[in-house]
Amino acid sequence: MAETVEPEEAGQAYARRVAEAKATIPHAYIEVEAQPRDEAPPHALVQAVAGALRDAPRVNGAYRDGRYELRSEVNVAVAVSAQGTVFHPVIRNADDKDLSEIAGELAELSERVRSGAVTRPELSGATFSMADLRPQGIARASGIVRKGQAAYLSVGEPAPGRISLSLACDARILHGAEAAEFLAAVRERLCQKG
Repeated sequence: MAETVEPEEAGQAYARRVAEAKATIPHAYIEVEAQPRDEAPPHALVQAVAGALRDAPRVNGAYRDGRYELRSEVNVAVAVSAQGTVFHPVIRNADDKDLSEIAGELAELSERVRSGAVTRPELSGATFSMADLRPQGIARASGIVRKGQAAYLSVGEPAPGRISLSLACDARILHGAEAAEFLAAVRERLCQKG
């Protein structure tokens, strides 16, 4: 016998958003592995992604009504699990912040999500989203592109000292070569020596 449980409002909203995204966005997937110079903590991932996005306008853009919408701001959303669902608080202008600023902001936003104090503005305005799934023991994963964005990055750990960078792309705006160049730029930033 099964128990039926009604999701909370946040869980219902998340379910609607991912169902709509998967139904309306043609997904393509690409992946690389990297051996970062250190353990690549989440704030280092955000910094590497933000720097690579600055040089990849279509990855930082969106497909809307038959056109490409290219954004000047680099606002990176990072997945945080809480309250039985997933939230994506946003680090605004992430490409203009140093490592310590990103680390502090990410820690504060994650705590606000977990305590239920996060606000709607802190969850909006992302130009790109990502999830670090290594703490859950995930080797690799394929994410779902969020509405109004071109890609979603999932980070896993296929072997000790190695990470997987899996990019889900909206195939209407991102093609294989551009997605590959973006992942190569992220990998290079993570693997650069000091």
